[in-house]
Amino acid sequence: KRSLQREVEQFLLKKPHFNTLDDLLEWKTDLWAFQYNQDIRIRLLFDNYLSSDEEENFIDTVILNPYIPNVPFFNQTVLLLSRGDVLYGGARGGGKSDSALMCALQYVDFPEWSVGIFRLTYKDLITPGAILSRAEQWLDKNRLLEKAGIAPKYSRTKNIFTFPSGANIMFAQVQYDNDAEHYQGAELHKMIIDEAVQFSEYKINRLKGSIRKNVDDPLPTEILYTGNPGGISTEYFRSNFVEGDGQFIDSKYIDNCYLNFEDYEKRVFEELKDSDPVLYEQWKNGNWKVAYSGSMFKPEWFKRYSSVDERVVNRLRSWDMAGTDPVDPTGGNDPDYTVGTLLLKGESGRIYVDDMVILRENPDVVEDTILNIAKMDGKSTNIVIEQEGGSQAKSYMQYIQRRL
Repeated sequence: KRSLQREVEQFLLKKPHFNTLDDLLEWKTDLWAFQYNQDIRIRLLFDNYLSSDEEENFIDTVILNPYIPNVPFFNQTVLLLSRGDVLYGGARGGGKSDSALMCALQYVDFPEWSVGIFRLTYKDLITPGAILSRAEQWLDKNRLLEKAGIAPKYSRTKNIFTFPSGANIMFAQVQYDNDAEHYQGAELHKMIIDEAVQFSEYKINRLKGSIRKNVDDPLPTEILYTGNPGGISTEYFRSNFVEGDGQFIDSKYIDNCYLNFEDYEKRVFEELKDSDPVLYEQWKNGNWKVAYSGSMFKPEWFKRYSSVDERVVNRLRSWDMAGTDPVDPTGGNDPDYTVGTLLLKGESGRIYVDDMVILRENPDVVEDTILNIAKMDGKSTNIVIEQEGGSQAKSYMQYIQRRL
């Protein structure tokens, strides 16, 4: 893989300036032919496992697609050829954002094609290098696309790209549980949940209802999950995809032949090895089994249930409060999270952790979230909020109590 990376690097150093889309597509064709000759896995895949129709479809919808400026490496190629629901990722540097965008853009020449790309918060979408930011780089005010008269229209208020064919790609946030309900009426061919391990199972299951098409529609319907181990749904994806029956395409930084391995290792992993061995294992090696152990609770103490098979005698939502908005986490501002945990007590005495809301926002957003979650939980759910010391904290709690 390192040898392949060095070969690709030499090819990319000779990348010319493109004056037209034809120049870009010619270069992509040459780079694809170069990778085909250099990477035996690609040759084996195309020569032994694909039909001529599948190979032609890949070339037409990916390599000759003017909206996709990059050429996929092997793992991304496997993803673009896959069918059904897929988890793609596993470690840092595996090309998740580019892979997701390639999948979203693959069939934009078809008028019916509709894609929804979801992140946990709007900030996650627009952070430099994140998936919406990357899409704007590829598509918005693209000189070559505008010159060819095929540039998509971009609505910044709705975060939707609409293509000349009529196809569309929507970007959206699903920060709260009720946000997932907003997309129940959508009809999507492709749903992409970016950094899916940050989503609760509740949100994931609600979003799945947006995937559907007419019986005579030839386009595929699929869900693409991207992510690395370490989020609240790590166990869900480990048991259902990494070790389960679902499709899992493992892609680490060493699989990304466009990445400078040595530089990435030094910048991202070198200090983590000793300072944070759990994060090191998750980010570098894609270890889905390693996890942090708290000082009070251990992950192995908890058993996973798909449903509660007994009568629930008590429901309680407990809030641990924080109220600082991480405006710039890279600048040293690393506030605590506000966490709201919904606990169910069965008649057997067993306690179930049914839901957990996690956010880092300013006090107004935290307050609105508590009220919205209370409405969804219903009046049968008791609410407990930690009260700090001092008269000001007592007054604030009385205010919250009145609003609830």
